[in-house]
Amino acid sequence: MKTITKNQLTFATLISILTLAFRFGLSNLLDQRDFLLVWVLAAVYAILMFISGYFIGKKDHESFPYADSGFNPSCSLLSKINRKSA
Repeated sequence: MKTITKNQLTFATLISILTLAFRFGLSNLLDQRDFLLVWVLAAVYAILMFISGYFIGKKDHESFPYADSGFNPSCSLLSKINRKSA
């Protein structure tokens, strides 16, 4: 049985906060018709999501190692490739 770890809970909380901030920021920028900053905000959001997922996922794998979540077949392949290279 898989349990929710502290790192998964941290990640879920963090992406919820990031997503809400992105949504309100995007709405505000679109209302102001500031389209250049919309792209900047989207890029910052994507980078923060990637960095948080990478580092929190790395910590979670070290403290609670399992192959994948079981939802996506590519996850298993990627985790096997990642383990061989490490």
